[in-house]
Amino acid sequence: ITWWSGICIGISAAIACVIFDVDWVSSFTPNLGWSIFIGMMSYVAVCTNSLIYRFEEAGIASLLLKVTDVLLGYGVQVIYFGDLPSITTSLGVMIIVVSVIFSGFRKIVSKKMLFNFKVRRFLFCIIETSEEVKKQSQIEEGQKDETTSS
Repeated sequence: ITWWSGICIGISAAIACVIFDVDWVSSFTPNLGWSIFIGMMSYVAVCTNSLIYRFEEAGIASLLLKVTDVLLGYGVQVIYFGDLPSITTSLGVMIIVVSVIFSGFRKIVSKKMLFNFKVRRFLFCIIETSEEVKKQSQIEEGQKDETTSS
């Protein structure tokens, strides 16, 4: 439904511009190519966001939507307004991108490691061995204390 509504809205907007002789694109934007590119990327982002809800959790999907909004806003700020973002804006973009990357890694690790029997068995053996070593060292320390006290 999303891609179809996007096409219908785009066609109706183009028809309205032709009927009312609107020349807002060439008078406002510095470069028509960048305008078309940002419009296409926005459309792809909306379609991708609609599709991702089928395959992903809502939390990660909303983070992905936030990343596309931030990156496209970052691009509009530089391309249209010629305003180089401040260090705080760049830091905010980095925080959002890193949070999405970590969320993706968390999902990959939780699916691959928790459901993989060999990895679970290996981790269980490591934990069990470390507990046995700890108990053995406590026993040895107890024996040393007994020999020194006698």
